[in-house]
Amino acid sequence: MTSETPRSYHYQLIDSTQSEAGRLLGEYTEHRAGPLFTVTAHAQTKGRGRFNRTWNAAPGTCSLSTIVVRIPGPFAASAPWLTALGAIAAAQIVREAFPALAGEVTLKWPNDLQLSGKKFGGVIATALNQITADTPWVDVACGIGVNTTMTAAQLPVSAATSLQVELEKRGFTAELSTEQLRGQIIERVLVLVTRWQEKQWDAHASGLAAQYRQSLDTLGKTVIATVLTEAQPRQITGILTDLTDCGHALIATTAGEELVSAGDVTLRTPQKFVTFQEAL
Repeated sequence: MTSETPRSYHYQLIDSTQSEAGRLLGEYTEHRAGPLFTVTAHAQTKGRGRFNRTWNAAPGTCSLSTIVVRIPGPFAASAPWLTALGAIAAAQIVREAFPALAGEVTLKWPNDLQLSGKKFGGVIATALNQITADTPWVDVACGIGVNTTMTAAQLPVSAATSLQVELEKRGFTAELSTEQLRGQIIERVLVLVTRWQEKQWDAHASGLAAQYRQSLDTLGKTVIATVLTEAQPRQITGILTDLTDCGHALIATTAGEELVSAGDVTLRTPQKFVTFQEAL
């Protein structure tokens, strides 16, 4: 584990664990790398996903956590991999906790957790600072949300699901503890971050890239990408062939290879989609 145990902050009700992480960051001025602190909540009123999309859930029905990780400036280009790391950690814990679901847990690029093609969780990694002479590092807030005990009636959209809904579909009535699952996910994130840090924030040397590829359900498939990093959205159709060293996606098109760092992507199979992470 890390040399210092990250401090934990828990709230019954909060606007957003990511927003609170940003407010707390000023207390952490020491020059040290690795996990700094975690923020968790029973409920939040202004939860958000990528591109400011809302993330709403009834109190206690969703595991809500943010882990803040400090990455030294020379390795800042690796920061986007924290999204993948959070998704891997959550997927591993769900597979271990619920063997009946293990074979159906996959990742949808880059930040969605899914069961049988439906989203039950997501990860968002946000840079909280700019690298300067006084702060020669990037602090990244990794927010992880997992729908735990939501009922079918509470699901926000038809493409969403929860662990409870999926277990009930399969005839299981196991008790679900949102708090326990949240704690296990955070612990796994800390383990994976420590390994990543020990390998100089290298996603390949730490095994992070390989673990991510194993769980992705869109690698090698034809996708339609809507690029959102340009003045006007632009669509690209091609095969998602690989990931770059920074965790961005490479799409092979008839005109050549395209690198996508932020945007929305759909599989050509109807009603299946995958999203690309924001560049930090």
